[in-house]
Amino acid sequence: MIVTDLHLNSALRYHQAKRELQNRLFNGYGVVPGVMNELRVSAHKGGDGLSLEVGNGMCLDAIGREITLPESKIVSVDIQKYKLPRTIYVILSYHENPEDHFVNEANPTYQGYQSVRETCQLEIIGHEPEVEKHVELARVHLAQPEGKARLAISDARVFGDPQACEIDLRFVPWCQVAPKALSPELSSQLSFVLGRTRDGAALLEGEMRIQALREIQIVASTSLIVLSGAGMNFHSLVHLLKPMIRLDQKIVQEVQELEKNAAKKHYTKMEHFDEYKKIVAELVLAVERYNQSTGELHYLLNGHMRAINLLEKMLSHKKLTWEDIKIASQELSKILLVGDTKYTLV
Repeated sequence: MIVTDLHLNSALRYHQAKRELQNRLFNGYGVVPGVMNELRVSAHKGGDGLSLEVGNGMCLDAIGREITLPESKIVSVDIQKYKLPRTIYVILSYHENPEDHFVNEANPTYQGYQSVRETCQLEIIGHEPEVEKHVELARVHLAQPEGKARLAISDARVFGDPQACEIDLRFVPWCQVAPKALSPELSSQLSFVLGRTRDGAALLEGEMRIQALREIQIVASTSLIVLSGAGMNFHSLVHLLKPMIRLDQKIVQEVQELEKNAAKKHYTKMEHFDEYKKIVAELVLAVERYNQSTGELHYLLNGHMRAINLLEKMLSHKKLTWEDIKIASQELSKILLVGDTKYTLV
């Protein structure tokens, strides 16, 4: 079978279109985070104050084509081209340059460029970029300088409120890097830990009456909603675990404060409380050195589960008498242990 340039180009265009479709669907449009210097635009320190430095990096345009700026570049604003005040835009666009022209004297039908180099064009324009063609990297509103002051571009002092002649990065689009997903088993384990945290804290709150127990219920309930609704990826799990571990630490502090001036200490004298404090201290260190590994994640989940179990054991070891209930000056807890009998509030 003879393959001509038409067959080859058709096959190449097919696979290129597939790749562009995948980029549009799964990654979106804009600067790719974490690649080189992320095409960050900043004021160039040298020169006449009208130069911008664009860091190297990569982005995807709205079609899904990959645009790479391999080296940082300096671009200058030609102030003579614009009537002030005017907003200018730093943009990057995809270009192809045909290369390696081949001449076939024997059969001119089969001659032409043998390859195409993918390149990009970095430029400054005085009108809003076209989304289909351009990726905006920055914009600057140029205002008429007062008096004899010289026009100079600077970095924005406040990102959310750039002033005239300050670089505005608020409108730069960013694409989504496909994250590592959760396995069904890990998702199930996380749901179980969050549910036990919520339910255990609800029972404990009725007995201990400390704010951190209410807060950890809210965090666990919200995390369950996120997990079951919007979903989570592997690298975002630590953002669910960090606030719960901080609240574990706060529970330790509030229990100690609760019995600081008490005539008769109960919880802080328990062996379970000492073990709970030790586990929480280990978790605080572990979450700070968390390295996105599966082993570290399981350590945090299992450690937090052990902490919740110890808290419940602290509650189950506090036995009351009927006389204690008679003189109670607050609402009864959801679980009471009178002697060896457990009573549940209904």
